[in-house]
Amino acid sequence: MTLTADAVITISDEPLTLDGLLRIAAGARLQLSEAARERIRASRAVVDAALSGPDLVYGLNTGLGHMRNERLPVDSLIRYQEAMVASHAGAIGPPLSTPVVRAAMAARVNGFAQGGSGATLAAAETLVAMLNAGVHPIVPETGSVGASDLMHMASIAQVAIGLGRAEVGGEVVGGREALKWAGIQPLALQPKDGLALISANGVSVGRGGIVVGRALDLAEIADVVFVVSLEGIGGNPSIVEPAVAAAKGIPGQTAASEHIRRLLIGSARCEAGGAKSVQDPLSFRVVPQVHGAYRELVAFAHQAVETELNAADDNP
Repeated sequence: MTLTADAVITISDEPLTLDGLLRIAAGARLQLSEAARERIRASRAVVDAALSGPDLVYGLNTGLGHMRNERLPVDSLIRYQEAMVASHAGAIGPPLSTPVVRAAMAARVNGFAQGGSGATLAAAETLVAMLNAGVHPIVPETGSVGASDLMHMASIAQVAIGLGRAEVGGEVVGGREALKWAGIQPLALQPKDGLALISANGVSVGRGGIVVGRALDLAEIADVVFVVSLEGIGGNPSIVEPAVAAAKGIPGQTAASEHIRRLLIGSARCEAGGAKSVQDPLSFRVVPQVHGAYRELVAFAHQAVETELNAADDNP
């Protein structure tokens, strides 16, 4: 993916698209619209109100797991968030690639902006500042607890508060040093911030988005390879005629046929008498159906990733 030096993706009232996520993963800057900031502030106001209320709220004024029904002392709430991040940063193995880490960070910011997280605006702004300054946390590949990417996201949260390790300017340094290099103040966690940062599927969504992006590219490349092969054998392009696709009525086949027809514009094969054979081998004749089925599978995955990307997936 080619980006201009001033490429910026804005999180706003519109859903963040897979294309936008991939651009951030590839190095585009990120910014929050005022509408997104307001949603974050509004959700935080709900959390602040709960802090002064009598109800137990998981991970806000209670412990985690088997301590879920234990109310925490008010003076320990911030320390508990800090300890929560540190205790979950236990992933192991080689580090995830920078694009995956960037995609995970962007997915978490977008999650905050949905208004269902309760994180502070400062938490979102710190991740945005890290992305834009090229501060990329070192996130080991293996490790999770339960249903969320807790260990992976904790590695990101550690750097945000000045712990852990990060790659910046081509070097791996401590989290505090990386933030200092970028001119970013370490995030001072507030109640709920730690849980909001780690209890999410940012890495799964980010990594899944990158995989789907590559799968979409493969669909385009496969059509190009077919067209080159068709030219090579002097094949018959009638298999991608609109009437053929319409007879089947499968959206994926229609999309593949349309793309192949565009690629064939100007080809001698499309002229009267251009094909060498009335009918090509079966492996050629079924390409629109095969490529179409693949496109439909990728389209399903595309929709699933975008749905999760734009959903609030916090606990609670």
